[in-house]
Parts: sequence; structure tokens; C-alpha cells
Amino acid sequence: VMMFHPDVAMVAHDYSNTLCNHIRRSKLYTSDLRQLMDISEDSIICALPLESRCAVSQPALQACYKAVRHDPRRFHDIAGLEAEVGSGKCWLSYDPAAAQVVRVVLVVVMKLVRKDNSICMRVGEWFPEEKRLEKKRSQLPGTKLRPGEMPRQALERLLATEFAGGVVKITGDGDERIETVPSE
Repeated sequence: VMMFHPDVAMVAHDYSNTLCNHIRRSKLYTSDLRQLMDISEDSIICALPLESRCAVSQPALQACYKAVRHDPRRFHDIAGLEAEVGSGKCWLSYDPAAAQVVRVVLVVVMKLVRKDNSICMRVGEWFPEEKRLEKKRSQLPGTKLRPGEMPRQALERLLATEFAGGVVKITGDGDERIETVPSE
């Protein structure tokens, strides 16, 4: 099968390498992974190289184009979605329960708590060139995962960029959960 479908072979190769790297970092020794480790297929797919993430999204993207083929206005929306997939901003999946295509964006969020139990929240964005602060709704600091990046790497990048020079001690392995949120 792989010989006749090189695109499938590429995705399978990248997926297995990414999964093995994920397992190696978690230092597991057994083959019964699901019992000892919560493996999120979404985080594995997100860590795939961009080309493989795009290939994984192709069936869902084709279904989107097929669904709007008689509506030229919606065709433009799907082209925009394809550009997002191609840039690595998201990947597409299919939710069989809802019978619809799902746009998947993985985000790492951290809850920073001081010794006095105060919680760090992002309440705005600073624009230094304009010397102004734009207020936003309160949220925990976070960042989107980049293609090929694992959640821990995204967390380290977030700390290096948002809290450069600060002393932040990370305790525990973190908590991974999936939330479905409509796009804003």
C-alpha cells in the first residue's frame, strides 16, 4: 500500500517518528501506552512536520470544497481555511458524532500562581511603538503550538518570550485536556 501511495507513506513515517519522540521524552518502558500515558492524537498530529499535517487535513478539506461547490461565496472561505492549514495555523479533522469537519488549533496555557495564591492573568496587549495598552478579556497566558512543536516546547517558548528575565519555577508535568471552543 505504501509503495503505491507515497503521500500516505510520508504521513505514516512522520507520525511514527513523532510518536516515538513523544514516548522517548516521557520515559515509558512498556508497550501499553494508553494505559500509562494519555496520548492525545491531536498533540501528535500538531507535532508532525507541516507537510504531513497538510496531508492529514486533505480529506476534510476536500469534503469542505465539495460541500460548497455550488456557492462561490463560500468557496472563498474554504480557500482561506486551506491557506490557514498550509501556513500551519491549524489542521482539519472530522467529528463523526457531529458529522462535520473540525478546525483544530492546539494551545498551551499556563496557570502561574504566586506563593500568596495570586494568579497571573493576561488583561491586555502592549503596543510599544504606539505606547498604548489595548484592554482584552482576562485570560491565562498561552500560545498556539507551531508545526513540529510538542506542548512542553511551546511552554518553554512562552516562558522565554513572555517572561524573559523572570524566575518561573515549573512544578508538575502539567495537565492536558481538550476543550472545544467556537472560533471568535
